[in-house]
Amino acid sequence: MRGKGGSVRLDDGDDVSGNTETYLEFNPLVAMAILSLKFQSISYEMLMKIRNPVSWWLYKRLSLHYHTTSSVDPVEMRASDIITNSGMNRSKRHRDTLRAIRVAVEALVTQGVLAGYDKEPEYGSGSEIVDVLYAFHPSDAFCEQIRRGKAIAEQNARSLKRLAKPDDVDAQGRPRRPIVLDRVTANAVRRERRALPTGSKEAPSVKTA
Repeated sequence: MRGKGGSVRLDDGDDVSGNTETYLEFNPLVAMAILSLKFQSISYEMLMKIRNPVSWWLYKRLSLHYHTTSSVDPVEMRASDIITNSGMNRSKRHRDTLRAIRVAVEALVTQGVLAGYDKEPEYGSGSEIVDVLYAFHPSDAFCEQIRRGKAIAEQNARSLKRLAKPDDVDAQGRPRRPIVLDRVTANAVRRERRALPTGSKEAPSVKTA
């Protein structure tokens, strides 16, 4: 069985009896990101609340954008780009596809990811709308989640640098293997993480345009 980030292998000829052992094999880039603690956390609770697959994709795309910038300015995105990159199903009528995108955006407003959004229709030769330019305004609650994710990433980097022994890393500072912690040290790392901001501010009132 294969996914986007790796594959699951079963031993004993893929026998799925109670004694079967299973292991997950990650893409090497994913494995190195885990070993190096160079990943950004997002809200699993929020992901589970989002049922619309296009909304789910938009949430991950917005999370990636705001993790890589200090700005909280609105993100502009065209409907045509969402259609192309999200893998969404296209309706026979283009206006129905555009309507599905708006439903997905509205879901993010309802869930408190977006404080609101602006949209500017783009017309073809006639009166038909051929594209829509969206400007997504992140909510305070979503921005707080991003800040917490960045704080966790920074804490991970500090912990790795402090706890790794010289033979645990290569010449570029990349871990060669997982670093095993004793119980006292592991508990101390957990306490440091719990002391970080919670990212649990209430979502602001909903506003759409």
